[in-house]
Amino acid sequence: MADTAYLADQAIHSGDGVFAPLQQVQPGAQIRLDTTAGARTYRVDATTTYEKWNLTRYDEVWQAVPGRLILVTCFVVTGSPPTTLISSMRRR
Repeated sequence: MADTAYLADQAIHSGDGVFAPLQQVQPGAQIRLDTTAGARTYRVDATTTYEKWNLTRYDEVWQAVPGRLILVTCFVVTGSPPTTLISSMRRR
């Protein structure tokens, strides 16, 4: 099983963007990812918000963990600093 894989996309406070639904994802949720190698199902372990400009300092985000998928999206809300939402999940 491969180490951590990362997928990133944009989300906007208005609900636009492919990853906008990540705002509602809770630990324990199941996420299905369709690939050319077939479907993969992941269970969400955690969803955490980080300061966008400090993302490189969070070691738990960058650790290589076999079978882990990290979904990364930046949320921009007018008048607030951008934040990054990380959803961490493991393959079932």
